[in-house]
Amino acid sequence: MVGKYFLLGILVFGMTFIFSGCDKNRVNNSSTNGVIEIKRASIDNKINGTWEEFDESDDYKEYNHTLKLNNGNFETSYFGILVMRGTYTTIDGKITFHITHIRDIGLFYEQYYEDYENSYENLSGSDLMRAMYNYAKLYSRNEYEKALRTMLIEKDENITEREFAEFIDKKFEPSPEDYSLTIDGNKLVIEGSVSEGRIYFVRID
Repeated sequence: MVGKYFLLGILVFGMTFIFSGCDKNRVNNSSTNGVIEIKRASIDNKINGTWEEFDESDDYKEYNHTLKLNNGNFETSYFGILVMRGTYTTIDGKITFHITHIRDIGLFYEQYYEDYENSYENLSGSDLMRAMYNYAKLYSRNEYEKALRTMLIEKDENITEREFAEFIDKKFEPSPEDYSLTIDGNKLVIEGSVSEGRIYFVRID
């Protein structure tokens, strides 16, 4: 079905530089000698602060990727532009993000790229990404659903309600990531399937 792959393209393109999603009520049950131990997710305040992605090769330094963590609330930015906002919890070395707002360049690309194509024809790499993030809108989940549905109707895409719902769920899907903090508290490592490997952050505030 054409529409199904159309949605997949938006998902992959829009999530290229954005990582994560979260379950605020995650409960981990473990059993020891027949006794069930219930561990409830909490907030690790030692990771509070503003973090900047660090890469020894400096390949990604120009993207100025920052992560703000503050008592269960997070914001992710590129080029100083807010691209994601939400909440998070931590438990047993896992940090789980829950996206409440997202600036999706995939949706922007499908909606408006033709309108701005002449402006972008000489841009590439980080310059192109910065321009697209700058024009893209920050959506709540409800706003994103309405915008996407409107776009699909305008493009006459053949999408079932089930496929639409699955796409939205995937876009805002909770996903725990491993994390660790150095003893001095100045370096943070996040690693998992959504972040596509290991990301190093240094504290800048």
